[in-house]
Amino acid sequence: MVSESKSIVVVIAIVVIFVIIAVVAGIIIMKPEPEPVEPVEPEPVYEVDVGGVRFRLEKARDLGDILRFLESKNPKRTKEDLITTERFIEVTISAENIAKDNIASGTWKPGRLFDSKDRRFYYSTKTDYWTPEENKCGEILKPKFAPIMCTKIYEVSKISTDLRIEVIVKKEQGFLDLGILFDE
Repeated sequence: MVSESKSIVVVIAIVVIFVIIAVVAGIIIMKPEPEPVEPVEPEPVYEVDVGGVRFRLEKARDLGDILRFLESKNPKRTKEDLITTERFIEVTISAENIAKDNIASGTWKPGRLFDSKDRRFYYSTKTDYWTPEENKCGEILKPKFAPIMCTKIYEVSKISTDLRIEVIVKKEQGFLDLGILFDE
């Protein structure tokens, strides 16, 4: 009788172990698949601090493929339209000294434009006649003075998308998104 009751206890223990294993296996098997995570697009950057200067994108415009000489600052000197097979992009940024000392003249500037494929587009002095008279790119920045405006015009490929401008203070750099998308 004692051996019979031991046998029953062993059988019950084995059944309980199998039930526990089945429940645990069922929980593991029925564990829901994690939902796929959609890639999150980074938010555009329209303001960045670099080397004690706060840069802000004020305006970015697609000027098309012709800069009309009559719309230049000095039509008597320009005398003809400036034409490209691609696009002219006008970019206006503001620069404000947020440091405690002057940022010397010539130590900050807008740099190149970059597109989504990391192609680089450089500012050209031939477009200077179409930038505003009050253009103050690279001038001295005094601490906590009002921001100054800087406008450059770039010649950019028609197929370029997701443009961003490099801003530079001495050897430090940052980027501002232009918010302009072109049809490919």
